[in-house]
Amino acid sequence: MNVNDLVQQRIEAARHRIATTRRTRAELTEARTRGLTHRHTHKLRTLAQREHAAERPTSEHEAGASPIGPPGESERSGQRCTSGD
Repeated sequence: MNVNDLVQQRIEAARHRIATTRRTRAELTEARTRGLTHRHTHKLRTLAQREHAAERPTSEHEAGASPIGPPGESERSGQRCTSGD
């Protein structure tokens, strides 16, 4: 082997390392993007659920639901709860 062959081998090894590094970096970037997308989607879903849960009791309370018992129970039975009876 002469010096030119050794230099050529080192150049090929360096190209291989560079290609491997680029491929690894691209795979990690793709995985990071998928993870961030999943995290963002989960965050938005959680915020929407919290917002929806926060709206439900307010709207039921405004509709005249009893704070005790299932909503609409007093309307179905036709009776009102009185504490003195």
